[in-house]
Amino acid sequence: MAAIVGQVLEQLNDRVWPYPHDPDPDAIRPSVAVIADDRGSVLIDAGNSPEHARSIQAAIAETGLPAPRWLVYTHHHWDHVWGACAWPDVTVVAHAAAVDILAEEAERPWSHR
Repeated sequence: MAAIVGQVLEQLNDRVWPYPHDPDPDAIRPSVAVIADDRGSVLIDAGNSPEHARSIQAAIAETGLPAPRWLVYTHHHWDHVWGACAWPDVTVVAHAAAVDILAEEAERPWSHR
């Protein structure tokens, strides 16, 4: 999956910065968001892959926001959590109902196919 050229964080208000979904309707790249203040940033969803997460990390750095300290999963779907391995130094926050589902998915083989 190629990086999306020119995709940047868009400031919504003083603390909220959405990273938009892929404009290609056939691509599955969800929106994520960063909530930032002087204590650090909260990342809302991890991205759908390590590559997607690296694009988000680059946008965070370009914007000058602090690196995320926390990662909040909105839900367990793969396109919202599979980028988590690119965020090794964050505390992950998820609903308890997602734990078993995510543990099962982590045991499955993964490939781009």
